[in-house]
Amino acid sequence: ATSSIGWVVGLSGKVARTGDGGDTWSMQNSGVVQDLYRVQAVSATAAWAVGNTGTILSTTNGGASWQYRNTGTTFQALYGLKFLSATTGWVVGNAGRVLHTRDGGVSWITQNPTNQDPVDLLGVDFINSTHGWVVGLEG
Repeated sequence: ATSSIGWVVGLSGKVARTGDGGDTWSMQNSGVVQDLYRVQAVSATAAWAVGNTGTILSTTNGGASWQYRNTGTTFQALYGLKFLSATTGWVVGNAGRVLHTRDGGVSWITQNPTNQDPVDLLGVDFINSTHGWVVGLEG
């Protein structure tokens, strides 16, 4: 977000925010108990987080509240995310799961990166809305 504002996530839905470059941290209520694995800030007030059992969360008010984003994926962990803006992004996870949104998480499109046996995907990066990469286990 900025050099002084950021978030961290962890086990049991833990979320903390800093506004001073990490000198101090304040706990926030994520509203979930699932483990969270990754968070990405897209501005000083907007961020996304992903975690276990298909959990996707977003905030647009600096974390004063977090919204659960329903994807229909409840049995797979999501490990990576990349948002180009508050509305356009991708999340990846177990069994080759790739989900994409263009409307701020209101709807999600399942994308299949390969026709091979699915492997767990751990990270994703996009340079624009049409060019991106995913990385996972087994190379």
